[in-house]
Amino acid sequence: MEMYACLIGGAALVLSGIGLSRLAPPDWTMSDVGFDEGRSIARWSAFQWRVRRSNNFLLMAIGVSIGASGLIPHGNAWLFLWFAILVALLICILLAFLDALSSLAGYRHAVPEAARRSFSRTREN
Repeated sequence: MEMYACLIGGAALVLSGIGLSRLAPPDWTMSDVGFDEGRSIARWSAFQWRVRRSNNFLLMAIGVSIGASGLIPHGNAWLFLWFAILVALLICILLAFLDALSSLAGYRHAVPEAARRSFSRTREN
């Protein structure tokens, strides 16, 4: 029973990681921003892409590890594997927190600027 639960849970995590990696990244159009702002948004977008790819890879690695844990007999190797899974989960949580803070900082900078430009265009028309 434990082996089937580990295999099913691991497969679900692997499929989730694959599904999340297939999502298209947001398209930040640079037509409304200046050169320096465009570089800043491009740098922020690249950082977010790397963090999200790393998190997806870790999610798939955790799924494979959980699936493999059902096949390993209980002992030191099994204990070490679950310790590695725990460390990888903590890294995933840290990356998700970093992504959330990055999104908050990026939106805090980009959204007011875009809103200001949008409102100034509507006043001109």
